[in-house]
Order: sequence, then structure tokens, then C-alpha cells
Amino acid sequence: MRSTPTKVHAKRDLPFSGIIQCGHCRCAMVAEIKKQRYVYYHCTGNRTPHKCPEPYTRQETLVHQFATTLSDLVVPTPILDWLTTELARTDEHEQTTRDATLKRYKAEPDRLQTRLDHLYDDRLDRTITKDTYEQKAHTIRDQQASTQAKITALTYNAPAPLTSAIDALRLTSTACQTFLDQEPTEQRRLLHQLVKNATWKDGRLRTTLLEPFELLRHSNQQTDNGTSGIGGPQQEIAIWLPERDTDPNSRMENAAGAIFSMVLTKTGFSEMRSFEGISFG
Repeated sequence: MRSTPTKVHAKRDLPFSGIIQCGHCRCAMVAEIKKQRYVYYHCTGNRTPHKCPEPYTRQETLVHQFATTLSDLVVPTPILDWLTTELARTDEHEQTTRDATLKRYKAEPDRLQTRLDHLYDDRLDRTITKDTYEQKAHTIRDQQASTQAKITALTYNAPAPLTSAIDALRLTSTACQTFLDQEPTEQRRLLHQLVKNATWKDGRLRTTLLEPFELLRHSNQQTDNGTSGIGGPQQEIAIWLPERDTDPNSRMENAAGAIFSMVLTKTGFSEMRSFEGISFG
């Protein structure tokens, strides 16, 4: 007696429900269970008058193709360790520069107040006119306000350490590397954080990742082609470091270095920290 296919409800352990579209007709790919144990995905267009040509696909096939996609986000441990060391040096240098700048700014209010006191004495001694006093005093007070704003900005608006981005990148790399060992619910959670859209057509998975993961994938794919520095010579691997301009308060990043700022700002480090809840096998 043939078993009747049973629809699998989304609340079961189905990592790809609501994630994959059919590449032929853009309909959703849904799951069904057969023989009480095998999970298959198929296009909902199979039941339309113009039946979709995409055949049923085993869940295991999709799992392995997603694992292949996520392998592009795995950064080799030696590179992560090297970046940690280099960015720690960058953070230390930047902190030293910030401390020196802050010390200089903090000395400025006393100097400006001394000038203002002398100016007032000159006004009392009538060596300058009232108009001259008010004009110069106004300029000094503007300088005081500007200096205080700079002190506040340096004290309370310090950028997050670049090494924090490395921690997030390491979590991402580990989660992607252990994708096959994770439970379906954990796989689904990871894919929702990484995948922008995914289509299945003619037995092939095509994906676009959310930023900055798409940029990371592109960088790693270039490495595999021998065109970037991950795992390569020291002079090429340096593309992973952010570039700085002559202004110590300004950050200029190249394409690879932009990964770190995007991880911390656009994607949000708080979201990246959610990888900590995923079992890495």
C-alpha cells in the first residue's frame, strides 16, 4: 500500500521553509514528508495549470548545497589570528593618539579662560573699548564651546575596537564551518541571519547573502582564485586591514577592511552576537 505524502508544517524542524523560491516560476518551495521519514521540497507551482518542471528535491541535497555556500564565509584560523594581532596594534596606536589629543584639548579651556580674564582686566583698565572687549570675548567663548564639544566627542563617542569585529567574524566563520553538524532549527536560524534570497533551479542553489556577508564571500572567492590575500603572501594579506588617512579621527576603509565596520554598524554587533546561541557541534 502506497503511503500518502503528508505536508510538513513550518513549526517542525525544517531549515528551509520560507527561505527558498523556485528558480523557474518564483513560487515558494515547500516541504512534504514521505514514508513517515523522508523530507522533500517541491515548488508550489507543481499544482498550477502550467506545472513547474522542477522535480522534488531531498532535504539532504539542500543541506549540502547550503553548506557549500556557507563555506565561502569561512575565514582560515591563521588569518583570523593574524588579523587579531594586527588590529590590536591598530587599536592601541589609535587609543594612544586619542589620549594625546584629549590631553591637548583638556588643557585648552584653562588657556582660554586665562585669556578671557586678561581681556576683562584690560576692559577694567580701559586699555580696550567695550566693543573690542565684547567682540574678543565672544570669540574666546566660541572657542571654549568648540573645545568642550571636542572633549565630549572624544570621551563618549569612541569607536568600537576593531578587534570586536574579528570576534564577530570568528563566530560567523565557526557557525558556517559547522553547518552540517547543527540541528535543523539552528541551521534555519543561521540562514535567516545570512541569506537575503535563495532560489532552486535545475538542481542548483543560487543565493544572495546579506551584507557584509556577500562582501566576505566575494573576498574569499577571490582568494580561491588566487586574486586576493587571504592565506597568501604578507604583502597581499594586508588588504584585510582598514586604511587610515592623515586625520586620526577619520576612518577610511578599503573594500576588505569595510567588512569590519559594516559588521559593527550596518549589520550590528548585537545581531552578530546571536551566533553565540548556535551549537557548533
